[in-house]
Amino acid sequence: MFGDKLQPDRRKVIKSLGAGGLVTGLAGCTGDSGSSSGGNSLTEATWGGASSTETDCMECVHPQGGWEISERVNEESDSLEINFTGGAELCGEGDCGGQLISGNYPLTQNSITNATNWFPELDIFAPGYLVPVEDSNTQSQAGVADMIYDQAVLEDFWVPFANEYGVLPVAMGTPELRVIWMSSEWEGEVREPADLSDAEIRRTPSGNEARVLEAWGATPTSINWGETVQGMESGVVDGFVSWASVNFAAGAGPVTSQAIITHHMVGTRMSWVDVEWLKGLDQDDIDILAQESKEVSEQLVQNVPDVLENMGQTSENPGEDTRYSQDDIDVVMLDEEEMEAWQSPVDVTQNRELYSESIDSAEELAGDGVFDTILESAQSPSEISGYTFDAWWDDILDDIEV
Repeated sequence: MFGDKLQPDRRKVIKSLGAGGLVTGLAGCTGDSGSSSGGNSLTEATWGGASSTETDCMECVHPQGGWEISERVNEESDSLEINFTGGAELCGEGDCGGQLISGNYPLTQNSITNATNWFPELDIFAPGYLVPVEDSNTQSQAGVADMIYDQAVLEDFWVPFANEYGVLPVAMGTPELRVIWMSSEWEGEVREPADLSDAEIRRTPSGNEARVLEAWGATPTSINWGETVQGMESGVVDGFVSWASVNFAAGAGPVTSQAIITHHMVGTRMSWVDVEWLKGLDQDDIDILAQESKEVSEQLVQNVPDVLENMGQTSENPGEDTRYSQDDIDVVMLDEEEMEAWQSPVDVTQNRELYSESIDSAEELAGDGVFDTILESAQSPSEISGYTFDAWWDDILDDIEV
């Protein structure tokens, strides 16, 4: 009903690939991930993703940390060299997860909702309004980072997840919340859910994203991310759902008439690591990768206000130099009363049963109560200014059996 999901038999294959059955050489001195010269061993690793140097640099419209983390690690380590290759040259949103679990690259990128195509339990992070929102100007995006890397979430969710799939979230991009983008061909303003009646809205493989759209009266449509812009132009879809900075990075601005700032769901491009490869590194290199990935991810969280302001997503009348104004997009900012109309049918704190399938799936993997652990972390967002993570993935490595 909500798109292709991993069947149980395929899931077992993925677990085998992600843990002990990866392509030979991921953690050694041969193949893509390692080479040796004389008596000194150098581990070389390829990191693949869709990020573009023109739009996704640390100062760009859609900041991502792949290049920055790689450069820092390479400067600090004499035995580990990471090469980030973006532009979907090696893999993109539609196949990076598959490349990772097949053992082709030890590090890749995918948004959490796109990654549900390979790891369905990740839908536990995508119920509506898991992060609390009052109106369109709410800046609670730090809640996205909190619910992924909170110490309790690391222990209660990511340890069993890594034991199942051999994968961990190694870094994050700028955390945002998702909005609705309507095609330039769409007639009429969208200000309340009823305005989406019968609209064909593109969504990711996330079942929860489909549930939210259906609760609003829209028709969720599944097409590849790369076909979305063309679909908006041709009328295949009337709109799509994502976070704003990635849409500008993907060139969706010129085919969009309005953006409705609903802030209804997590939006961030995560980077994922093969745990077997990771645990095969020297401890010094693990420490360096942990430190640099953590510090760059913290910087990306701290940059959220600047990212939103530069796009023009913080006021009802964005300035002439913002990305929204450059593409002549009407930014629909909702006040508290208007936001309530969007929240009431899908807010997970009021409609928990709507997301029972994803909750049951995650708790089958990680144990009873894991959703409440994630919910508690998300519902009390940290301050963005000076943001730091209290815990990181290296804290749980010893607890993972891969």
